[in-house]
Parts: sequence; structure tokens; C-alpha cells
Amino acid sequence: MSSPVKRSFSLKRRIIRRVLVTLPIPLLIIALQYTGTLDRLADRVSTTHMNWLDNFQIGEHIRNVIVEKGLTQSKRECLLLSFNGNDPSEATRVKIIEKNSPTCGGQPNTPLHFFTVKIDKLHKTLMTDQGNPGVFRPLE
Repeated sequence: MSSPVKRSFSLKRRIIRRVLVTLPIPLLIIALQYTGTLDRLADRVSTTHMNWLDNFQIGEHIRNVIVEKGLTQSKRECLLLSFNGNDPSEATRVKIIEKNSPTCGGQPNTPLHFFTVKIDKLHKTLMTDQGNPGVFRPLE
């Protein structure tokens, strides 16, 4: 009985196979980032472990929620958040302002105030007055 013949692939063929196997992964990641899906997935995972006393983490969460809920047409990167440091932790207010720059558009030096978000850090809730200034409703 003869033993099976071992096939040897050329170096060129091995390189092509490896490129074809590894190329779709970075393209998929780029597509997920471009569509915003990667940010939404990261926000869902990190929200359960989010430190509600850290304004940076809350700010990132607010940006994601605003874009996901369609409360503004601006891109996530074009939203400025202004935290009111004088508010108590159960009713911290954050002004949502549009950043005016060449990438975001708008008139330079004239920021546009969209609405306010109220954060209850003790109960971990967000409320907004979008569409009806001064009257807050649940955001999530």
C-alpha cells in the first residue's frame, strides 16, 4: 500500500490564503465603527458596570443615548456636554450643546444649545427636556 501523497503549497499560495482569511476581520470592525454599532455595543456592555459618580463615563453614555434615540441630527463627536457643578447628585443638570467646527458645521463662536439632561446618580436615571424646555421626561 502506498502512503498518501503530502501536498505542498507554494509560498505565494499560502500568503494569499492567509490574506483572504484575515482581511474580512478588520473590514468588519471598520464597518461596525463607521455605522456606530461598535459604540452602541460597548455602551450596552459598559452601562451595567458604569460608575455613575464619574462624569466622564456618564458623558459618554449620554452622547450614545442621544444619538441612538435620535434626539439630535448632530454626530456624537459634535456634542458638547456642560455639567452644572452646583447641582446635587440626585439632580445634576447637563446642557447639551452643538460644537461648531469645520467637521461639525455651524457658525464659529456661536454654539447652539439643544436641550438639558438631568441625571439622578442615586437612582441611575436620565431625564431630558428636549422639545419642552423645563419639563423633564425619562430618557431611557
